[in-house]
Amino acid sequence: VFREIAPGDGGEALEFDKTVADIVVDGAYLRHLLALGDTLDSALIRMSVGHRVLAYAVSVLWRALRHNRPLKLYRRYLLPLGDYSSVLTDLTNMGNIETWPSLIGGKVGDSLAETFHGEQGAQLSRFELRNANHVLTMVQDGRMQTGGPERVFGFLTMLHAEMENLKLIVT
Repeated sequence: VFREIAPGDGGEALEFDKTVADIVVDGAYLRHLLALGDTLDSALIRMSVGHRVLAYAVSVLWRALRHNRPLKLYRRYLLPLGDYSSVLTDLTNMGNIETWPSLIGGKVGDSLAETFHGEQGAQLSRFELRNANHVLTMVQDGRMQTGGPERVFGFLTMLHAEMENLKLIVT
């Protein structure tokens, strides 16, 4: 994949397609999250990670549409993403984002449908915030565990959210 985005004779890259590189990195990140979620024997962690991966992938595709980028690049370099590959493939075949909520289904689809009813410029940000809040709500149950990976996962997820909030305040 990297030979395709950084052609050259082994020396320096002559041209570097930043869009494809971003897609490759996003796909690797999401696959890594899914793999980590699967290694732990916890339904809560798998559900939280799955929700996060699907919502993030939908955000990536939505941004691509907003910037008039061809979705076939995302189908090629973002996928496969486990159980979500078929849904995301369907999304890349649909240019009209208004039809996405019914294809996605579940909480992510509901969140996307609710987001369309607001102000045009802030829709994507609201979608991402709703899904981040939903994951935080999910992991609160894990923090009540007396031991096990759910408690640690809940703590780290909440810590990550607080770091993001601090970053917003500082910048």
